[in-house]
Amino acid sequence: DQHSAGSFTFYPHPTWKLGWGGEMLVDLKCPQIQERLASQLDDEWENSKLKSGVGYYLAPLPNRLILAAPGVFHSVARVDPAAGDALRVSVVGFLLKEAT
Repeated sequence: DQHSAGSFTFYPHPTWKLGWGGEMLVDLKCPQIQERLASQLDDEWENSKLKSGVGYYLAPLPNRLILAAPGVFHSVARVDPAAGDALRVSVVGFLLKEAT
């Protein structure tokens, strides 16, 4: 999210259990990303950036707000079928840089 001053993710769903997946995965060793082609559909670029395999996971707990600096490489884990009809809901936004 290099184009912004940062981003946020908010989880407004009423219930979430830790075994249901859907975590935000954050890579600790990824260098700042200078350029990314939005039209690229394969995962070769992502795989080349994930060198360490070490990072954090942030569970999508209800009413959690996550703030991220620009250039933080992250992805989202799949929701497990055990979640059944429960919805993992997120509101994502970007903090705009001041126009100069």
